[in-house]
Amino acid sequence: MALELYLEMEQLRLNHSFEFSIECEGMDTEDVLVPPLLIQPFVENSIWHGLANLGSEGWVKIELKMQGKTLKCIIEDNGRVKKQPQIEGVKTKSLGLDLIRKRLAMLEKLHENHYTFTINPKQSEAGGTGGTRVELFMPYESTTT
Repeated sequence: MALELYLEMEQLRLNHSFEFSIECEGMDTEDVLVPPLLIQPFVENSIWHGLANLGSEGWVKIELKMQGKTLKCIIEDNGRVKKQPQIEGVKTKSLGLDLIRKRLAMLEKLHENHYTFTINPKQSEAGGTGGTRVELFMPYESTTT
């Protein structure tokens, strides 16, 4: 699985300062079709903007599960998002999220299906931000259908 190889490469880059898991509930990962590089940008954001600032004991968890005919992908981490410095008079915008939104809109037109995602901060036990949770919903496609 390409995603697993990407995560192993990032572990090497960050001196194994985080762990990861990929769980598939009730499905064979070899049977599930996910458009290339659809999950990876969310995982990359978790690592680069959350876990890289954590220093150690980080984790990212990816879960794939079926909800009817929809594949739900949950990406969670325990990272701390470091606020980017603001330059006076310059608006900052997430180019990565805009690109993901455009890609999902293109996939919707191409496959005539609905793709959506949400991004929410998680609360830590101390009351602050304890990481991020992304939920990505896409139509389930199988290699056997």
